[in-house]
Amino acid sequence: NETTATLLGNGLYALLQTPAELARLRADRSLMRPAVEEMLRFEPAISFILRVAITDFRLGDIDIPAGSMAIGLVCAINRDPLKFDRPDVFDAGRTPNAQSIFGGGPHVCIGAALARRQAQAAFTALLDKFAEIELAGTPAWWTDRTNQRGLETLPIIVRQA
Repeated sequence: NETTATLLGNGLYALLQTPAELARLRADRSLMRPAVEEMLRFEPAISFILRVAITDFRLGDIDIPAGSMAIGLVCAINRDPLKFDRPDVFDAGRTPNAQSIFGGGPHVCIGAALARRQAQAAFTALLDKFAEIELAGTPAWWTDRTNQRGLETLPIIVRQA
């Protein structure tokens, strides 16, 4: 539930920072699914993914012994220029978009599909109800959480359709 709530704030902030992409999503709701994936990639709700090596592993020139902890920095993974074209640009229609916020393989988040559907429904309702949404001040990021990356406040102004 925290990932979904954070996704809503972080995703809206990403859209508000890219008015052309917000307009694009308003005009073409078929982009909602890739837009939510892009929100997850561009402003992820977590900072890192922790894993433990089950066998000795070599990554480049680094040996990782079995039992060692490895931390994947989600923001770095999701902005990897070898994986994403123009990684610092928010693109509501980006495909493919294999962002890493929910982990993968046997460790994928069990609530990932629900979070995605909730976000798609919430952003669809938000765009349906409000003809205009704009920033009304400077957002504040949480500073008291180790692995949660989200907005404490997101001041906005809305006007009904």
